[in-house]
Amino acid sequence: MNTMVLSHPVLSGTIVAEPENSPGRSVGIPAAAARACALDVGRTHAVVVREAASAADMEAVWRLTHDAYVEQGYCAPQPDGRLIHYPHLEGIPETTVLVAEENGEIVGTNSLTLDGPAGLHVDADFTTECDRIRVEVRAAGKTLGASWRIATKSSCRSVTAVVKSLIRETVRRFVEADVETVVFTFNPRHERIYKRLLNMSTVARHGGTVHGLNNAPAVFMRWEMATCPDQWLVTPAEFARRECARMAAANTESNLPAKKQSATMRRFPCRAADNA
Repeated sequence: MNTMVLSHPVLSGTIVAEPENSPGRSVGIPAAAARACALDVGRTHAVVVREAASAADMEAVWRLTHDAYVEQGYCAPQPDGRLIHYPHLEGIPETTVLVAEENGEIVGTNSLTLDGPAGLHVDADFTTECDRIRVEVRAAGKTLGASWRIATKSSCRSVTAVVKSLIRETVRRFVEADVETVVFTFNPRHERIYKRLLNMSTVARHGGTVHGLNNAPAVFMRWEMATCPDQWLVTPAEFARRECARMAAANTESNLPAKKQSATMRRFPCRAADNA
């Protein structure tokens, strides 16, 4: 089997999660204000997300996935120490494999696939639900996408930073590919996390063993670009600028006399959903 991953032509690029003292972070954003906003500033240090570009990269992805899934009890240890549970999606033009590096070491991965002749990973376990969404998306003249195989090394010192960097790059690539609907599967214990982070909706559940794994129930979830929180659609620095501006405006509003404050609130109502 060809282990080189051929990316879709529009799905390209590299994202670097910059340290707090980098030029991109410091412009117009006082460090204290950024920390108060509870942003990724300073926490996503030295994490580089890029496309897997060699056989060695893919070997690292398969071994990292194997070790992560074995640790979670999702599969039995394999003799060769690798896990390739959707081989029909490997090495095709519709699939892009991302790797996250920290200090030159691959510590995380995620894969994204555009719907095509090989289908998507969810077809194996959620055939009816996926076909229904596929028909809906195609009727709108769009292509359905899928994100799968997100995993990190347990020894990684910055798991949260790595996962967030992988999510941000995944979203960026789907946006560039004009994909507005993406499907995912997760272990049920991660369902609430991804609902909160990406405003996903749950489509269906699978209580048994999903394709290629053991003891791995799954939830089938759907993401829409139209309802995705802003923090994933812009760079961390831009999101920091927006959040700090929002906080400054809120602080100014809180200092207004009660009568003026009420008038301002009527003109510019604040919706909790905007800050979800």
